[in-house]
Amino acid sequence: MDDVPTGKVRWRRTALLLVPSAAISTLVVALTAQGSVAASLAVAGDAFKVRADRLDGTGLVQFTTVDKDASGRSHHVLATGIGHARLHEMCVSVLTDTPLGAMTLVLRSGRGKPVEAEDLVLDLTRIDTDATFDGLVLGRDGASLSGGPRELLGRRGQYGQQARHLELTDFRLHTHTITAGAFKFKGLDIAVKPGRHECF
Repeated sequence: MDDVPTGKVRWRRTALLLVPSAAISTLVVALTAQGSVAASLAVAGDAFKVRADRLDGTGLVQFTTVDKDASGRSHHVLATGIGHARLHEMCVSVLTDTPLGAMTLVLRSGRGKPVEAEDLVLDLTRIDTDATFDGLVLGRDGASLSGGPRELLGRRGQYGQQARHLELTDFRLHTHTITAGAFKFKGLDIAVKPGRHECF
């Protein structure tokens, strides 16, 4: 199981998982425009959206699991961990209904220098992208995954997959949470806009 093949696999426009949506109720952001900081984005209900021109990553691990939100509802997700990631032209958006109408929180970074993340973890419900993987292993036991963020493992007997390196281009994803040991942003722009102004 420890031997990893050296071939490449290309997946085009692949929807990993699709989960019915519910209303977004909470956004927690701990970010800074300069330097490296621990960071977390999360919502209490629906998934939010992330788009980027390109992601280069090393140490990918993935396994299926279930998240529960603050109201106790369960969401099937694909837990995705990347040891080190560089994201170019990144946009994150959260659409929220308020008594005054729809509101969108938009975060943008990575226009000049890419956003860098260490021990990046996302709980995906859907991704649409062109992808290239090096050293891809499908069907690995979730408890035996290696090379990804520390302590990110599935349960014994659970479906998992991993890769040494990945490159995603023009990707659009839906996720319930984003966490990282450290994020590094240059030229971070955060705006709250009335109406619907999602990344895609």
